Amino acid sequence: MKRLTTLSLALLVATIALAEGPRTAYCGITHSGTYAYLDNGQRQKRRNWIVDSNGETIHFYSIVGILNYMSERGWVLDEHFTSYASVESTLTEENKINSKTIWLFRKEITKDEEILSGITTRQMWLDSNAE
Repeated sequence: MKRLTTLSLALLVATIALAEGPRTAYCGITHSGTYAYLDNGQRQKRRNWIVDSNGETIHFYSIVGILNYMSERGWVLDEHFTSYASVESTLTEENKINSKTIWLFRKEITKDEEILSGITTRQMWLDSNAE
């Protein structure tokens, strides 16, 4: 009887663990010039710039444009932070500070396919248009 109870409990836990349900997904956006680079936690072959349906890079002239774009696709700004790195210049032998601001967004999803729904990155466009 103990074995049956233990087995039933183990199956119940496994079923709950494998069931898809509401959960929070995250992604990061780095803004460089007028381009927005998307980081969804997956290994990328190249920069994951956000593009339109023709594969052309979408230009965002301020972070407000990115906030509106992501909001229209169900993403909510979670937080942002700036990282700093000291870079030594070989020409002037001076140290320079490079900074990068990362905007973290979150979205409630029930299936993995919903994570990037409505967003196309350069890599996604290249993969879908490969001959």
